[in-house]
Amino acid sequence: METYSLYDGEVLLDFNPDTHVYYLDGKKVPNITSIIGIVAKPALVAWKIKTVVNYIREHFFGVIDDELVAEAKNEPLRIVTQAGDVGTEVHRIIEEYINHCLEDGDPDVFEPQYQIRDDDPDFAITQRRGWLFFREWLEDNEVEWLMSEQKLYSREHNYCGTMDALCILNGMMTALDFKTSNRLYKSYLVQVAGYVGALQEQYDTVVEQIYILRIPKEDLDFRGDPAACEVMKLTGKKIQEAILDFIACLRLYMSPRFK
Repeated sequence: METYSLYDGEVLLDFNPDTHVYYLDGKKVPNITSIIGIVAKPALVAWKIKTVVNYIREHFFGVIDDELVAEAKNEPLRIVTQAGDVGTEVHRIIEEYINHCLEDGDPDVFEPQYQIRDDDPDFAITQRRGWLFFREWLEDNEVEWLMSEQKLYSREHNYCGTMDALCILNGMMTALDFKTSNRLYKSYLVQVAGYVGALQEQYDTVVEQIYILRIPKEDLDFRGDPAACEVMKLTGKKIQEAILDFIACLRLYMSPRFK
């Protein structure tokens, strides 16, 4: 269990890194990722159906038995888990880079450490590809890092989470979130708005921009076009509107009618 001192020591937030569960005074605290999970993602549902159908087509040899059906049903989870593993490692490398910069290290001499798997020879290659896409993005932008993997808690609304990064991006105070999914979803903006709401409460900091950076894991995107980092962002009053959207999700998540 990890313990984080917030609000000048007035709040001690416990975090279990194995289960990704947060506790305050021994009680579970709703986290932002779980809260935003109530938002439907129709495109994701359609992808799961397509994946199951394609698996059956590719492995059908005259008989659809229980084993084939079970394998087909598990295929979306297998792909998501594999992609999640790569995404976790890309996040780790970026976190280590940001911490290197925060410790006054020279950004140009940072050497990422890639994880290797005997059962997946492309695992390290995919991580490196994500890192190189991120470096390309860095070269096109001016970034001053302020925070990395920051634990946040809203005393007003009793929720918490871990924000990827806070930085001054091209002159704007920015809540930055990294994604390695195949596409961007608008719910990501509401998710980061939850971080911003807690951040502004915890540190009395005004965020000028929410910035979602999608980092590709492949050379081609899902359309077959050359891959590149994609951006989705919010500024101005739309940030406060998104925070209200997140609070609405929180209320629904906590409603006894939802559980």
